[in-house]
Amino acid sequence: CKDEDKSNLYDKKVLSYLALTNYALESKPIPYTTLKDIVYKQILSKGKRKDVCGDCQWTSICNL
Repeated sequence: CKDEDKSNLYDKKVLSYLALTNYALESKPIPYTTLKDIVYKQILSKGKRKDVCGDCQWTSICNL
């Protein structure tokens, strides 16, 4: 994405849905498999992907 403001907004939305404050406070990396599972449970399975990045120019390839 060439629009830094837009990608920052997407990041903020993802973080708000994932509620990763414990990881942020501990300053420890999140294993990919853990993050993938959390994203699925908190965003994808709840149909919130469009809210996070539905106005992205690439949204048509995300048929989740």
